[in-house]
Amino acid sequence: MPLVTRADLRDILTRWQQGELTHKQVYDWANERSVPDKWDFEDEVAKEILIHLDILDVDLTTTDDIPAFLAMLDSQSESDAMRILEEHSKSFNLEERIAKWRNDPFYAPFCRPAGE
Repeated sequence: MPLVTRADLRDILTRWQQGELTHKQVYDWANERSVPDKWDFEDEVAKEILIHLDILDVDLTTTDDIPAFLAMLDSQSESDAMRILEEHSKSFNLEERIAKWRNDPFYAPFCRPAGE
């Protein structure tokens, strides 16, 4: 069974950050690898990041989140990686993301204020 590794994720994230990949390309890459029983993961950190990339449209995950994901990949333990994600999640401002991405064709369908 093919394996999604931290190195794979680092490559995808870096290419996205540098503008070599679009959010749609990252989403498609992750979506293809999120099929149960067809792909495995190097560890829980790789799995957690892939989950976020697989729903990046719905969660409004953008290049703004890449530094946190890269820090997770650099972490020595799963608990450290999850702590990084938790801290990053606390700094996430949904209203700002909605305002920034509401006109982007990829994110627009998910850029509605909570409750709408």
